[in-house]
Amino acid sequence: MTLLKNRLQTFKNFSFAYAPQILQMGLGLLSTYYLVRWLSQENYGHYQFLLSFIGLLTLTNLKGLNNATMQSVARGHIGTYIRAVKLSFFSSLLGSLALLIGTVYFHYQEEGSGLAQAALFCALLFPFAHGLTQWKSVATGREHFGKLFASEGTVVVLTAGGIVAATFFLNPLFLYALLIVLSVPSFINIWMTVRNLRLFASETKTSEDNIAYGLKTSFFLGFQSIATNIDKMLIFFFLSPVAVAIYAVSERLASLLRSIVQKFLLVIAPRYARLEKYSDDLNKEIFWFSAVIAVGLIIFAVFFLPPLITFIFGEQYNESIIYAQLLTGALAIGNVANFKFRFIRSRLDTKNYGIVIVATSLLKICASATLTFFFGLIGTVISEYIYRIGFVIIVNAIIKRDYLEKP
Repeated sequence: MTLLKNRLQTFKNFSFAYAPQILQMGLGLLSTYYLVRWLSQENYGHYQFLLSFIGLLTLTNLKGLNNATMQSVARGHIGTYIRAVKLSFFSSLLGSLALLIGTVYFHYQEEGSGLAQAALFCALLFPFAHGLTQWKSVATGREHFGKLFASEGTVVVLTAGGIVAATFFLNPLFLYALLIVLSVPSFINIWMTVRNLRLFASETKTSEDNIAYGLKTSFFLGFQSIATNIDKMLIFFFLSPVAVAIYAVSERLASLLRSIVQKFLLVIAPRYARLEKYSDDLNKEIFWFSAVIAVGLIIFAVFFLPPLITFIFGEQYNESIIYAQLLTGALAIGNVANFKFRFIRSRLDTKNYGIVIVATSLLKICASATLTFFFGLIGTVISEYIYRIGFVIIVNAIIKRDYLEKP
């Protein structure tokens, strides 16, 4: 099989990649169990709203440099990493500026909610938590998944442990949870970045093509950052913080499942970078991989999601069950396109990459804004289906037109 050749090494890579994923899922759900019982639904809604605001602002981090760095390192151009770190960090300061502006807005428009104070602290930590993440691309590009496991595992353990401890010893303020969520990865990012900059100080081999590609794709990924995080922000402004909490719970388990699929794609990404063509055999392989995953997602949504949500979040969030099941169904639909899109990303094809990201993101933003306003939470879910179906159609069309090897 094209993507799983050298099976022993592949198994090791999957083990190291999924070990922190399993750890993160387990400890993340444990901390969530305590967090949703510590905070009121309104406060949990505020917490999720600010996380979405921060997620939207990651468009300032030049996220396209992460994939470009990974591919460049996989090809031996480690010097690309040093340039990417500097560009990403200083660009992320714009995100801090936006959070400071948000602080002023929340002070006057959401007085007494605690959003202003929380946004201020988030502004201080933002560049370190989200602007220094390229060390992960180095580990992935060199297929050092053991080191990635150790570092990411440390973040997961400290973050989850901090949140659980806060629920026992601190007053129920979502500010404390946000500080923990941002400060722990900030510390690890600073540590790993300083270490790597010293280790690779003498590396000068840089891929200008990868840097240019990363900068171009960062523009497109800005649209994706907005599309990915706009739902809870629209729900906050159109509906209420409580509605944000309800939707956030439904999205929580669906996003965990999505992250599992993305981790699989991350493991095979360096191999995509080394493929010369998109063959019919590869197309069939992708189809069967995605079909198996889709069936597993649907089975999980039908039989395991309802009792899991009730157990983790409590009966007060049972309203989230149907939305969670529907969102998982949308993930199953778009699964095959994720595999194919990873190949497009590996070709440094800025044009087609931009078409996919911008078109699907604009589709999602417009659908979400319109349907959430008129139909509430069910409208938000419908917009996710529109986005996934559009993603599948566009990616398949590009693969068939430009990449599929002709018989």
